Amino acid sequence: MTALLLIHAQVASAFAPSAHSAAQRALSWSHPRNAVTLAARATPRRSGSVALKIQRIEDTDAYHALIEDATAANRIVVIKFYASWCRACKAMAPKFERVSEDWPEIEFHEILFDNNKKLCKSLGIKILPFMEIIAGEKGKVEGFTCGPSKISLLVSKLEDTSTAYCGTETIECTDVSDMLR
Repeated sequence: MTALLLIHAQVASAFAPSAHSAAQRALSWSHPRNAVTLAARATPRRSGSVALKIQRIEDTDAYHALIEDATAANRIVVIKFYASWCRACKAMAPKFERVSEDWPEIEFHEILFDNNKKLCKSLGIKILPFMEIIAGEKGKVEGFTCGPSKISLLVSKLEDTSTAYCGTETIECTDVSDMLR
């Protein structure tokens, strides 16, 4: 019985959020077939800054002001559109929060569909949750549906966006095939 409790405690601690790096968490969101690719791409750039909490956008004016500010200040911003009654949105919430913690140099915002139906209609958003990525001076560069099973898609697009628009370096995997002969 004591051994069983010890094993249970070890298994539970192995799955605690603090026990995993960002790359390991990203791998848990991906399909095993994509694990090698995602592992190489999922490690966020740590700048030593503390992640801000996800900020809520209240209305259309605040949404447009945020995009204008992000463009003028050359900041990368992620906006999640969600609904209070949407099961996929509820399941996505903790994963979106984890991604925001893993990418402290990127701003994360969310806007509630329930109070902003006209805005969502004007943007052509028909499926929730929906993500937009604003890449500073380039403006809106991505808009895509991203449910809880597709969180690796968001991570991948953040990596691509930060590489393409921020001049960050991509670290390639090392070929060790010659060493194995």
